[in-house]
Amino acid sequence: MKNLFLFLIILSWQTIKSQNIIQLWQPYTVNILPNCGARDFEKEFSITTNSNEAIKLYNFNTHGTEYRIFYEGKKVEEKDSISLTALKPAVFKIRFDTMPRNQDSLHLTYTTSIDSMEIFKQGYIHFLFKGFIISRFPFTEKDYVVELSKSCLDSIRVYFPSGGTETGTRLYRSGNLKKMFRYIWYNWGDDKKSFITFYRKDIGRYLVQQASCWTADSFWLTIK
Repeated sequence: MKNLFLFLIILSWQTIKSQNIIQLWQPYTVNILPNCGARDFEKEFSITTNSNEAIKLYNFNTHGTEYRIFYEGKKVEEKDSISLTALKPAVFKIRFDTMPRNQDSLHLTYTTSIDSMEIFKQGYIHFLFKGFIISRFPFTEKDYVVELSKSCLDSIRVYFPSGGTETGTRLYRSGNLKKMFRYIWYNWGDDKKSFITFYRKDIGRYLVQQASCWTADSFWLTIK
């Protein structure tokens, strides 16, 4: 009984400690699908944390001149330092003055003030033009919209998240929820199998159902 009591104390302490780990959440990719022929356009994204103490972001690098980053209406420079807390996320806006030439290689890097082994100190965000990624975290949206018809693309790959070691993803057209439209199965991190290519003939609304060893969920996907 004494050993069991000691074990419960240690387990409770480890649980409390794990809940106090400072974390930072960022989109590893930002979906950007501008209207065909658009000259200037912009997209918003956020970086959040669970820390009550201020976390700093600095050493911002756009790796070129294809776009600019803004925070609270001001252009972000490499020398700038931006703070965020659990109650005040950092909301950025990426702005393009014209259609970029190097669409496959556009990314943003920055450094965080969190010096620990819990998260990576270096931040990296990829801006995606020729695909659409549905991220697992934060998985709060229940209706994802891909505006394929407004873009210059004839088709687009939509990448689905992994719910565990193995994930099965089923799609049904909104007009016929009994007949499955597509099914894919993939392992964790398998980018060669975790996508479905949609063409202009596939424009419509789809119910997506996902199941894995860890979780199950559903949401709507609209190809416009």
